[in-house]
Amino acid sequence: MMKDLNRTSMNGKRPHRRKKTNDDDEIEMTQAEAGKKDDLQKLEMQLFLDRCTSLLNLPFAARRLFDKEGTEHFTLVELDRDQNVYVSCGEPWNDPKLSKSEQQRRFLLANLSSDVQQMKQYCALRNPIDLVMEVDGPIQTNSRIVVGRCSMTREERDALERDKDKEPPKEEPEEEPEDPTGGLSAHARAHIKSDERYESMKWPWERTGMNNGIDEVEDANDADAGPYSNRELFKRFQSKNKSSTRRISSQRFTYQDGFITVVDRSDLVLGVQDGELAEYSELILCKKRVDDINQRWVLTKDGVVHSKSNYDLIIGVSMPFYKAGDNSIPSSFEGQPITLQLHRTTQLGNANHKWNFDTTTGFIDAFATNTMDKEVTAANKSNVCTHALLGHSPAEQPGYIMNLPNATRETEPVLFCVSCARAMRGYQKLERLEVQVEFSCAMGTAKERGLRNLHGSFQCLNGKVDLSTYEAENTVQMWEEELKRLRTVTNARTIAREIGAYQQVISVRILAYKNGEGRRQAGELIYGSSVTGLLDQCTHRLGLNSAARRLFTEDGRLMLAKDDLIQWAVENYMGQSKKSTKSEHMKTQDEGNTTKESLASSKSSSQDQLNSGLRDLVLTGENNGEKIIEKPDRGSKAARPQSGHLQRRGSFGSSSDVRKEISLHSVLRTPIELWVSCGEPFVKPQMVDKLRAVTSQHREERCGVSVELDKEKHVLRQMQGRRTHGMDYAELVPTMDTENPVLVEGGWTQPTYQELKKVAQVEMLETHLHEMKEVQKKDEPNLNRNNNIDVSKRLYKQSQMKRVYIYPNGENPQRALYAWGESMDQLLESATSRLSLRNPAKKFFSTDGLVVENFDDIEKDQVLVVSSGEPFKDNTKYKLEIERKAEWGRIRKKEGKQATDITVSAKKSTAVEVDPFGPPVLAVEANGIEDEPVMTAQAPTPNIDF
Repeated sequence: MMKDLNRTSMNGKRPHRRKKTNDDDEIEMTQAEAGKKDDLQKLEMQLFLDRCTSLLNLPFAARRLFDKEGTEHFTLVELDRDQNVYVSCGEPWNDPKLSKSEQQRRFLLANLSSDVQQMKQYCALRNPIDLVMEVDGPIQTNSRIVVGRCSMTREERDALERDKDKEPPKEEPEEEPEDPTGGLSAHARAHIKSDERYESMKWPWERTGMNNGIDEVEDANDADAGPYSNRELFKRFQSKNKSSTRRISSQRFTYQDGFITVVDRSDLVLGVQDGELAEYSELILCKKRVDDINQRWVLTKDGVVHSKSNYDLIIGVSMPFYKAGDNSIPSSFEGQPITLQLHRTTQLGNANHKWNFDTTTGFIDAFATNTMDKEVTAANKSNVCTHALLGHSPAEQPGYIMNLPNATRETEPVLFCVSCARAMRGYQKLERLEVQVEFSCAMGTAKERGLRNLHGSFQCLNGKVDLSTYEAENTVQMWEEELKRLRTVTNARTIAREIGAYQQVISVRILAYKNGEGRRQAGELIYGSSVTGLLDQCTHRLGLNSAARRLFTEDGRLMLAKDDLIQWAVENYMGQSKKSTKSEHMKTQDEGNTTKESLASSKSSSQDQLNSGLRDLVLTGENNGEKIIEKPDRGSKAARPQSGHLQRRGSFGSSSDVRKEISLHSVLRTPIELWVSCGEPFVKPQMVDKLRAVTSQHREERCGVSVELDKEKHVLRQMQGRRTHGMDYAELVPTMDTENPVLVEGGWTQPTYQELKKVAQVEMLETHLHEMKEVQKKDEPNLNRNNNIDVSKRLYKQSQMKRVYIYPNGENPQRALYAWGESMDQLLESATSRLSLRNPAKKFFSTDGLVVENFDDIEKDQVLVVSSGEPFKDNTKYKLEIERKAEWGRIRKKEGKQATDITVSAKKSTAVEVDPFGPPVLAVEANGIEDEPVMTAQAPTPNIDF
């Protein structure tokens, strides 16, 4: 009986699917029973919690169950009969064994930690960028549609938009290999396939021919491993290359005839599961059907994609799941599924519904809206009050309305954002805001409104944080550090007092200018609640090359904190108010100076004004939670100033106790002019204006000379042009000089007398203009931001470091070592330490014995001889001297000390009397010279063998 090992009888058909057995049915039944059991346990748990709510008379529904150890239980299976359990309405476990103070401490820290976690979640979601619509997984039917990071960078997309003819790389389809057995019979193809299968069952050394060497066998085994020695480990840990072209294909779509189609698969379009449109239904890839209206979409100009069958349903990004109190890493929008959602018409809070279809690249960008819309959407998702983002500025956003009684016991509508309304759900009666209204959440000003019984989205930081665009990161970082510090505090009252000490955030408005430019350009209006945030905005808005570091007022005062800025604004407002009041009073005094009585009263009132000054200006109480100045009132209780107001005691020209109240809000209403510096000193705007006026005046003075110079240069060019264009011949003049018998005079190559005179005039004008500029430069005010900088120096000075070879004087050059230095002193010091010399190095010699005194004469990698002050010693002579000293020592050791004691004597010459120790020039004849005693030296002739 033959067995078809190669399955040739199937002729390429798919094998039949295996039928389900009884074991498969049992597995399915077991899974169904387990699912029913879980559902019954959840239902039992829910009924138990409902029963606890009614028996314990809880204010809210019971939601969590704990045992006495604090372990949370989600079912009743693990509980024993008559076991004590604890029920909560959603709050975390609170151990009853702890003291009340410790419970309060943990409660405060848990609330603060929850607020910080909400702000971190908001910061993670507030700026989604480079997110596009893509297919999750292979491009086939039933594949989910999600949002993911764009596979092309912004630079690549911009370059592609500039060159529209160039398309993004497409995934090349794999070419099917040609069948080499196409022309053979079925019997021959069966033999070939059998041989291939038999060949695949061989060992690697059996697959190689018998004539191949061992090296060829090893190359055949390690062909895939490349330079790696272990092929198994190479295949195990080989990195899988991700195909970027495949991801680009899954992110490119086309919009045509209402269908959103994948570019590489025109038969697949966006649709929903089972073709039924419902809210929160996920989008998937479906087979294109022309008659199915549920697969057609309407793309509007504002970036909203509506369903053609139900215009109220639009395509939106589902928000990531976030559980309050969860300490996990804040999630992002990447990988979130795209679903059908109800259309909202508010201006802000719908960033996940805005799309932008790029026809050039085929990408559909998500969150195609402004920054404010993204931030409000993230705040509503992260349970963050929008007042922390927008402040007191009203904005059109989704919200809720609640009617509260006012001071006259009449109901007054109060508007809240979505996050605060969600937190008050179950406490208060709220209604959804159906009309489009611009408002600011009332929880931000709950203290001023008297809404003390309402709790917003924050547990303990309501109205105390600023989460605007440039302040959010700084605020979160500050409160994380504060939470870490408060965890070390053991007293609950101290924690509550320190949290309550943080007052409501006050935002200031500044008009920012560049330092050194005065008011030459219009200032940038910037809002902020901290100096750090203001500096970040100034860097971005003013287009500074480096980060902004300092803020200066008009009088040159450095602003280090927001309190200093507010205090300066108050003082400036007081000074301006004093000046204006004084000028008005003086005007009134001049007009009413008709009688002596009016003059006397005017003088007395003026004296009262000058004596009062700033002492009569008092800022009491708190405005928006921040205390500026506080002075006790010497008047009656009824006459005391209200909270947050500036008051002036007395009125000029009147004896009545009339007080002029100025609120802090009116002081900060006017933007504060500040000059932004990147670290350089402050330059007063008056100096900039003075420099501009002086520069303009000097320019006008130079204008006459410059015009005259240009005119003379133009005349000179015309004269030169006429001379060269005429091409006149030169004259040959004979002379009596033998060396130059003929002179060439005139011609078009030689300048004329008029030209030489004009050249002299031009040079005189240029010299005068240069002198004028030098004089004017001295008269101009110096606005150099750093007077210690020498502008004549180069920006970069190349290093003079040199490396040389050194060795001691008189020794072998093979002992040379490296030494480095930027000057002669550094080289000498380096040579002393490198060669370990007993005495410091003082001189350098070349190998030829020349003294090297100048550092510039030293070349890199030059060989030098180091000396401690002694003259240059040649290596060969030094060796001979050493050998001579060694021989002298050996003789004394062998023959004794007398062997080296030598006596020198000289005999008297009959012909010439010579001093044996004198110079040769003293040698003279003996005639006519008296005989002088002659020194003799007589030396023994030792028997020395050298």
